[in-house]
Amino acid sequence: MNLTDDLVIVPARSENFKKMFLSGFWSCVEISEARKDHLRYIACYQVKPIAAITAYARIESMKSNPNEPHKYDILFAKPTMLTKPIPLGKRPFGQGRRYASLQRLLNSKTVDDLFD
Repeated sequence: MNLTDDLVIVPARSENFKKMFLSGFWSCVEISEARKDHLRYIACYQVKPIAAITAYARIESMKSNPNEPHKYDILFAKPTMLTKPIPLGKRPFGQGRRYASLQRLLNSKTVDDLFD
């Protein structure tokens, strides 16, 4: 675990991005106790047809989900839309959350750059 990773990236379909992420809420994110205290930001990777990270936000709070105690509901500030979305590179994003740093996110040209 890299403790400089202060960002969790969640994948979403377009409708969930619009309905949930843009309203400042994401539900049922599996995060280890050790990692939870280091996270400061959340970003959203929109799956195909967009296939890019399009927004990020500062986390305001994380609460244990009452139905799934090992997962967290995340409340966050109004998301910042990236002026240049970060497209998928040559490798697939995967189906679950990923971790990186906000600094790497802001300097990445593709999603691959986040995880090299």
